Amino acid sequence: MGFFVNELDDPSPREEAVNAIAGSIARETDSLLSEAITRELGVHGWTLEDLRGQLTATRYPDGVEVFALGGAAILELHPIEIEHEHDLLRTMITAKRKYRFLKQQEKKDEGLPATSG
Repeated sequence: MGFFVNELDDPSPREEAVNAIAGSIARETDSLLSEAITRELGVHGWTLEDLRGQLTATRYPDGVEVFALGGAAILELHPIEIEHEHDLLRTMITAKRKYRFLKQQEKKDEGLPATSG
């Protein structure tokens, strides 16, 4: 009696590499977003429930994503760049992504006395 091998149960080395890179990108994105939220709130220990309805993401035509908390932009993520390096024994695939933490605009008038004139 023969047996049937489902390709989904036995991923190729290429599929394993793609899955590893995708998982790594997702973890790094979560980490960056978590750090941006903590920077904006100024406290650790927040939960997703605390942020319900306040966190938004906008993707622009150039692939840049901007995450905002309560309307204030906090994180800018650029499209992922994939690099390949080959040698005789292996292929190295590296995923890179530029990012920038954004600060809430400072209120220029805050704390200043009103002037007339």
